[in-house]
Amino acid sequence: MISKVVMKNFKCYKDCTIRFKNFNVLCGPNSSGKSSIIQAILFLLQNIDTEQNNLITNGKFVHFDEFDEIKNYEISAAKPIEIKLYDTAKKSYIFKLEKSKNADSIRCEKKIKEFQLKEEKNIFYISADRIGPEDVYDKYKGTTIGFQGENAIGFIAKFKDYAIDEKYIYDKDIPSNYTFLGEVNYWLKEIIGEKINADNLDKTDRSRATYVKDGQRLQVRNKNTGSGLSYVVSIIIMVLSIAVNKAQERPTFIIENPEIHLHPAAQIKLMQFLLFMSNYCQIIIETHSDHIIKHVIENNGQVIKIHNFLPLYYTKNSHRILPTITLGEIKWTVFDMPTIDFHISLYSYLQSKFGCSRPNQTDDEIRKTVAFISNKKKYDTKSRRYRNFSGAISEYETLPTYMRNVIDHPKKIRPDEPARRKYRHSESEFEAALKKSIEFMIDIIYENGWL
Repeated sequence: MISKVVMKNFKCYKDCTIRFKNFNVLCGPNSSGKSSIIQAILFLLQNIDTEQNNLITNGKFVHFDEFDEIKNYEISAAKPIEIKLYDTAKKSYIFKLEKSKNADSIRCEKKIKEFQLKEEKNIFYISADRIGPEDVYDKYKGTTIGFQGENAIGFIAKFKDYAIDEKYIYDKDIPSNYTFLGEVNYWLKEIIGEKINADNLDKTDRSRATYVKDGQRLQVRNKNTGSGLSYVVSIIIMVLSIAVNKAQERPTFIIENPEIHLHPAAQIKLMQFLLFMSNYCQIIIETHSDHIIKHVIENNGQVIKIHNFLPLYYTKNSHRILPTITLGEIKWTVFDMPTIDFHISLYSYLQSKFGCSRPNQTDDEIRKTVAFISNKKKYDTKSRRYRNFSGAISEYETLPTYMRNVIDHPKKIRPDEPARRKYRHSESEFEAALKKSIEFMIDIIYENGWL
């Protein structure tokens, strides 16, 4: 297993350490540096058998032509680049890179290998650019399944009847002879509702897959199936291949965008598979799926959000706003996206904590907080309340109550109800007000220690 990767002066990272647990999800905006973390690991993997002075910089996994292409733009070319990988025994795999004196190429100044990296032995990688629906595939020739999943069908054709250890069987109540194909089909049925069969074609070096919809007899050729099925089957086969290869140590799987062409419900089922298999391996996922992130957090995985080229870590017991994780909370916390449903959840949470039954009562309690008193101009809308109750602190609504009423009453219900025209002139203006209101309510929650 990989415990951490350290990058100094590598691409967007001046000095950054990413710490991994057993199940990890990398997320963040486009161009935030997620892929650079994976590329750092793959660069080491690409050079497992090379001599120090014969780096493969433009190879199987990564393509780096010049030193300036991979150095941090804020540093001079005179400073070296360091990539350090550590396993759980604190052994290291280190490359120190510098610019060649007579060229723009990349030179390895120092190489330390205290443990072994071996493709599809202790580290597996499956790219977002994996094989989709094809009519036939290459036979598995006993090498690797491939980071594009190109030999996955050949692998299952060869090992479909292979008896696997009972520990890799998820549902042991289902009668089964515990074969590799049987468990692959269990998960395919759970995720997509189909089953696969694969055979090697006689007198060729090719393999073919067919699929059967659960409860039907019609066999469909792989080329005529949906893309989601082809993209997910290579993940299942690669991860479950450790049941065939009988790994002696806990290997690491790096999977890019497992959600490609998958319905949200199927994404969650795929996570159930990977979470189960993480009992026997380490998982590192790169994703943009809020459904995947929510499910992983709920099931004790670690989410690593890359923010300003630094990692922020989220688990079930940290960085929580509400007792129940919602997709709105995930969109806010992980993707910095304010949503109406998260605003509603936060406001309802405040009402409950304040012990109020009416918005006007909640509004008075909001006015008593330090967060409001210290930023009164920012959070007082100066918009009149509707049917102000006797003894109120103010006749005006605070921003959270105002936004709550705008959301619940987009149009006037009664003639004497306030129009509430603020923050509604454009979508961007409304979103900015929604964001400000959410931030304010979170400040109140922190102020009162309601976490």
